[in-house]
Parts: sequence; structure tokens; C-alpha cells
Amino acid sequence: MLGQYFEPKLSLWLNSLGISLFIGLGLLLSVMPKVGISGMEKWQIARLFIMPFCVSSFAAIIKDRGFMVIFSPLWQDNLGAMISCFTFVIFIWLCKKTTPTH
Repeated sequence: MLGQYFEPKLSLWLNSLGISLFIGLGLLLSVMPKVGISGMEKWQIARLFIMPFCVSSFAAIIKDRGFMVIFSPLWQDNLGAMISCFTFVIFIWLCKKTTPTH
């Protein structure tokens, strides 16, 4: 959907970045007492900041475009997104299937 509805306004991306920093920091502080920051992998920490960024930027991009939750009013957009997700899942499955486990 980002490719279809990309918005080049710098303010949108800066606002999304600011929101992700505040919310990500709050999420990080909420999980730190349980596991401590040293008990977390870098990817887990990054995810706490990436998810709010994705949510806030997606919400700003689809505003007033007729979306229903995350679904485009155009069936072609939804089909493309579904094919992309399915392809990604198959790719990950193939990677796991062909990677030897220790």
C-alpha cells in the first residue's frame, strides 16, 4: 500500500518518527523491568519503535482515501497486498525449510 499511496511530505514522516520515538520509549520502559535491556535482542528493541512508526505513517497516508480499517476501496490494491503477503510467507517458509538446523 505504501507504494500505491506514498506521500512525500517530510512533515508526515517526521511526525511518524516522533510518535514512534515516544511510544517506542514507553514500550521499552514497560518491558525493561521484566527482562532488562540486556536480556533483549536488538531486533526486539527495534520492533518496539518500528511498529508505532508503521502504524502512524500508514494512518496518515490512508486518511480520507476511503479505507476500511486496512483495506483499500479498490479490490486491485487488496489483491496486490494479499499476493505480496502470501509471497512473503512462502519465501520465509522456503528459507526455514532449506536452512539446516543445529
